Amino acid sequence: MVARCKVKRGFYLYHSEDKLVSRVAKSVISLKGFRKLWLAGGGSSQSLIGVQDDLLNGENISFRGPECWRAEEFRKWSNKNPQGFGVSLYERDKISNAWLKKTGRYNWKESHFIRALQMRCNMLPTLELDNRFGLRGAIPLCRACGKGPETGSHVLGGCSETKLNRMARHNKLCSMLAYEGKRMKWEVFCERRITKKDGSWAVPDLIFVREDSLLVVDVTIRSDGVMAWLEVAKAEKEDKYRKILGPLQLEFPLVKDLSVHGFVMGTRGKWLKSNFLVLEKLGIGKTSRIRFAKLCSCITTLKSVDVFQAFNKRVRGKPLLTASQ
Repeated sequence: MVARCKVKRGFYLYHSEDKLVSRVAKSVISLKGFRKLWLAGGGSSQSLIGVQDDLLNGENISFRGPECWRAEEFRKWSNKNPQGFGVSLYERDKISNAWLKKTGRYNWKESHFIRALQMRCNMLPTLELDNRFGLRGAIPLCRACGKGPETGSHVLGGCSETKLNRMARHNKLCSMLAYEGKRMKWEVFCERRITKKDGSWAVPDLIFVREDSLLVVDVTIRSDGVMAWLEVAKAEKEDKYRKILGPLQLEFPLVKDLSVHGFVMGTRGKWLKSNFLVLEKLGIGKTSRIRFAKLCSCITTLKSVDVFQAFNKRVRGKPLLTASQ
């Protein structure tokens, strides 16, 4: 990456409109040095010929960078452990990456943006990152709860000391879905207790009723290290609440079309494409669906930052825990 930046900078210094700058650049940056940086930056020998021609040709001032360097750097980072864990899920994902653009993070503080970047590339200051070279053997226990290894996944999705913050993240998504349902003229029931045939009861997050249609939607936010984890979470939610369709049919006798949906988000803002089905059934238009999906990813990311900040406050200055403790 550094070599590529130097190549690009040298190229434009060569073609600077300031003649003095251009003359100094040509005296300092030799063709041999330019070739060395080009190859170090991932460029090929074949493409170097054309770039050198551009470098010496005063008419062509458009820099042609090394081929696919972004994809190469992304692949290298994805293969790192633990920094690259789950990063490949976000490749070319315009919805889950919407907050990376300035327009996608309205009213964010810079500290939130920096922490979100750390979270996305698994560089949160946890004991998992501190132990990435395995110098301590197994990852030390979480300094907040002591119930599991202090990994990014544990902090954002399982630490008991951040439960209230994780509930706030969950409830925010529920309220956003409820608002969209009401906007589309659905009758919305939040956390309604439904008694099943065996006498036990279930409390789905949201029940939408309109005319002869009923949707049961339950929201969950899971670790997004592997796509299969999110898909399993969706299946679990749907299997769990499919058992209440019978009682709901009796409670709403005019309803003919009943369905159950798990609405799953990754802790780092991963949007599951199957969530679009829920929005489509609510009657939300295509453009609005995409906008809502980006908003969900942005809000989930920001709320996960809040989760980590709460964790960070609790563990500041705390000593390491061992399994015996």
